[in-house]
Amino acid sequence: MKAMVLHDWKETYRLEERPEPSPGIGEAVMRVRAAGVGLTLVNMRLGRLGGSLPRVMGHELAGEIVEIGEGVTALAVGDRCAVYFYLTCGRCRWCRGGRETLCENFGGYVGGHRDGGFAEFVCLPEGNFLPISDGLSDEAAAVATDAVNTNWHCMRERARIDPHDTVLLIGRAAVSAFTVCKWRGCSARVSSRRMFRTKNSIWRGNGGRKRRSTFERSTMSQGRRND
Repeated sequence: MKAMVLHDWKETYRLEERPEPSPGIGEAVMRVRAAGVGLTLVNMRLGRLGGSLPRVMGHELAGEIVEIGEGVTALAVGDRCAVYFYLTCGRCRWCRGGRETLCENFGGYVGGHRDGGFAEFVCLPEGNFLPISDGLSDEAAAVATDAVNTNWHCMRERARIDPHDTVLLIGRAAVSAFTVCKWRGCSARVSSRRMFRTKNSIWRGNGGRKRRSTFERSTMSQGRRND
């Protein structure tokens, strides 16, 4: 199969021919139909999220299951799926409680610690494949795994907003969160350029010394990873 392979951090990908993957116990192989690109991928290519080389990156993925391994029960050949970014056990207290990024047996990231989908096929554990509906395109499903689902998790699991809430979203990356709010029937406003100007004014007023708020400090100190 054709694959884009990274051999050195910060370098460009190389188009190579690689053997098609075969699923092990509890794994499945998906033919990649769509793959997204985002900031997380840039950080991975620079080595900021760890992992090993050489590596096939790519984690915003959607496609069709073409082969399943022994013990796989939730997937079948022909299923359309998207891919879950985190390599977790699904059994520990954090996984069972919906906080998978704190998994006690955390295995890293698809595309960083295990080959991802900048290739014709990708092989991953059964739990990393998420079935998608027929009404959703491969392209939309691939992008949604990162740009939409991250915000959905924040809105639903962390902030726990409901249709009675009015939500203020700050920052240029708030567009996806704004969309999620609309899906949930909430009233939402996005502040972007004006808020950045205000923050820059405060920064200059402090003599160029950036000071984190109490909220920022407390947020950064919670948990081993951001989710």
